[in-house]
Amino acid sequence: MKQYEKLLQLARNENLSRAGVHTLVCLASAEGNMLGLKELVNRCGGSPASYTSVIDTLAERGLVARETTEKDRRKYMIRLTRAGKKLIGKLEGEAV
Repeated sequence: MKQYEKLLQLARNENLSRAGVHTLVCLASAEGNMLGLKELVNRCGGSPASYTSVIDTLAERGLVARETTEKDRRKYMIRLTRAGKKLIGKLEGEAV
């Protein structure tokens, strides 16, 4: 648990919220570093409405990207970007 608390402190230094860090960690652990909103909410907990603003903030910072699906253009997947992967790697490396 100490490592998680250290990760959160490092995240605060990067101006990331707890929900933002949790979202990045969930995406980093997903196959292909990508999840639909419903699956992200199921893995991370919370409600879709609460994650919309978190995803907006992360997307503005270039840490995640929204991508429409081929099957249904109304739905989108949330993908961890290269910058998001780099930040998670940095935070995890410093938290050890």
